[in-house]
Amino acid sequence: MPRVGVVLGTCNGARFLGEQLDSVARQSGADWRLLASDDGSVDATLEILNSFAAAWPGRVEVRAGPRLGFARNFLSMLENPGFDASFWAFCDQDDVWHDDKLSHAVGWLATVAGDRPALYCSRTALVDENGTRLGASPDWRRPPDFRNALVQNIASGNTMVFNEAARRLVAGAGAVGVPFHDWWAYLLVAGCGGEVRFDPVPRVSYRLHGENALGPWGGWRAWRHRSKLLADGTYGGWLDENLVALSGMESQLGDAARATLARFRAMRKARGLRRGVELIRSGVFHQSTLGYLGLLVAASLGRLARPGHDDAI
Repeated sequence: MPRVGVVLGTCNGARFLGEQLDSVARQSGADWRLLASDDGSVDATLEILNSFAAAWPGRVEVRAGPRLGFARNFLSMLENPGFDASFWAFCDQDDVWHDDKLSHAVGWLATVAGDRPALYCSRTALVDENGTRLGASPDWRRPPDFRNALVQNIASGNTMVFNEAARRLVAGAGAVGVPFHDWWAYLLVAGCGGEVRFDPVPRVSYRLHGENALGPWGGWRAWRHRSKLLADGTYGGWLDENLVALSGMESQLGDAARATLARFRAMRKARGLRRGVELIRSGVFHQSTLGYLGLLVAASLGRLARPGHDDAI
């Protein structure tokens, strides 16, 4: 069976960690190895990890994380995984993988030439703290694309599985200061000639609880939350950080991606309503109509950058 390196970032995740580890152990169709990087837990997280390692000798490594945030923790494991694998998977501490997650992902990844970066992701089943099904994350209809990745991440890290070529691509970017490790992987694979597949069938149960870093909620709560991120400059700051990181990888982007990136940067340097016009011309898109309209309004108001930084990058 193909070897899959599972990279798990933890920090005070004892409450739900055991269920997640059990779901990794149940995976079919893959010879998994687990690397867990703990970012300073003070609860029972390390005890749970060490107990799991003892139950699976030779298949689990636990190490201390860099303590620079969850994105840096995950990326550090790709830069120095400590073992070889044909495929890799991000793993969050509070979800539950469906038993066939890795087999479905690897089945598709194996159809892509090994020297081409490839990334698999899927919808998630949304569950509450007790595991009761609440619904599912959006079923994005437009294909994954760099023009989408510039403004939206549809590739949730807890669903991601990718090949060794993609790992080398992300690791080769170095210690970049990006806000989200999964968004960064989507940007690079989509922009650097790779292939991204979005599976409309949920393969992970995403647990909604008060400690989630970012939740894919729907309805009014989602609109209010995202409006706040736009209004206070948080979202614009994320774009700033991604663009700074992309500047170091521009030579590896494909021609179409470089052209899109140049148009997107030019849009941010325009003034007033002209920014909305330039956003349309750039070809950049959001997967939802409401999301795209929000981008147009935000661009016109200069909110696709931190306040005062709209022409800095």
